[in-house]
Amino acid sequence: MEIAPRTWRLASRLGNRNVYQYLLGSEEGVSVLIDTGTSQTPREVIMPALRHLGLAPSGVEVVIVTHPDADHQGGLSALKVEFARARFTCGFADI
Repeated sequence: MEIAPRTWRLASRLGNRNVYQYLLGSEEGVSVLIDTGTSQTPREVIMPALRHLGLAPSGVEVVIVTHPDADHQGGLSALKVEFARARFTCGFADI
């Protein structure tokens, strides 16, 4: 769901509740992903959303994890493969 120009909210599920990831794009196609969801989210939500939006995985330059809960950082391992060029970041205390 586009919530602002070039800003999308991606919805995934954890049990019976929604969790969200956010994708920020630019005119140049550079993208930032905020949170990675659970370990299934990259395969089930993030990569299909990129394909649907016509955005290349190589265009994702930054992945931000807001905090270390499984529903926010569980997809890191899979996305490190998919977004080989991206910089992965989190808060200092979460390193």
